[in-house]
This record gives sequence, structure tokens and C-alpha cells, in this order.
Amino acid sequence: MRQTLWVPHVIIVENNYILFFLYYFLHLLPGLFFSLAERYLNRKPMIMKIYRKLFFLSKTVRYFMFNNWSFTNNNTKSLLFRLNARDRELFDFNMASFDWTNYYSVLYRCIAIYVLKAYTNKENFYPKEMYKRKMKYIEPIDMAIRWTFRLALVYLSYNMLCAVAV
Repeated sequence: MRQTLWVPHVIIVENNYILFFLYYFLHLLPGLFFSLAERYLNRKPMIMKIYRKLFFLSKTVRYFMFNNWSFTNNNTKSLLFRLNARDRELFDFNMASFDWTNYYSVLYRCIAIYVLKAYTNKENFYPKEMYKRKMKYIEPIDMAIRWTFRLALVYLSYNMLCAVAV
């Protein structure tokens, strides 16, 4: 993702009102700001299109995320018990040893490729090492912005409480 401006974050909420509030506050307002900036720089505004796709993607998978699902894995268990020692080493069935960090890294890249259509040709493909190098500089800036925002909220809340108490 050559045009990456910040670190992707995921907030999972069950309440639709909070979801829409967060969508407008964290996606729509910044998206409008960046769209205006893109227009000012004579670029095609893309950020709102991307946000819209991500919002509808989250609304689509929401049903599957927030409902209880029961699956039987009898076939998987029988396969595990039929494996010999060598095959058990090659095909690890232990989910505790699963590399979730790598899984989400691949997941985000696949969303960029197949959902957002970010890589339409090979020259737009951003190698993982270059992405990590870029994130090394973006992550501290992202954290500083997030903590500044949190501290501003605490400060404003404190001032409002003091004003009400007087």
C-alpha cells in the first residue's frame, strides 16, 4: 500500500448506534478532510470510496461475528488421529502455536487486493519489507496522535466536570 498514511486499526462494537457514531467520527469526517486535500492537490479522491467499501464489508461480516456458531470437527479429529508422527510434525493442528500476526498481515493484504482492488497491476504491489519499513516511521506518529486525542478528551471532560461542579 504505497499511499498508506496511518496504521490500520480495528474496533469491534456490537451496538449499531456506537458503530454509526464511530463510523462518522473516525471515517466520514477524516475521509471528507482527506478528500478535500486530495482535490486541493489535483488528485482523484479515493479515500471515501475505500471507507465506504470497508464499512459495507464490516456490516456484511457483522452477522457472522456477533452470533454464536457451533461446529463439529469430528472429521478433523479423525484425520489428526490417523496421522503418523512425521505427518503430525508437518501439519500442526495446535491452534495455540498458530501465527496470528502473520495471519492478520496476510488478511489485510488480501482485503487490499481483492476487496479494495488496491493492486491492479504488478507495479502497484508494495513488498512487505517496504511496508514494514514505512510503518516503522508511521506508527510512532500514529501513537502520538492517538494519545494527544485521548489526553485532549480527558482534559475537556475534566474541565466540563469542574464547570458543572461549580
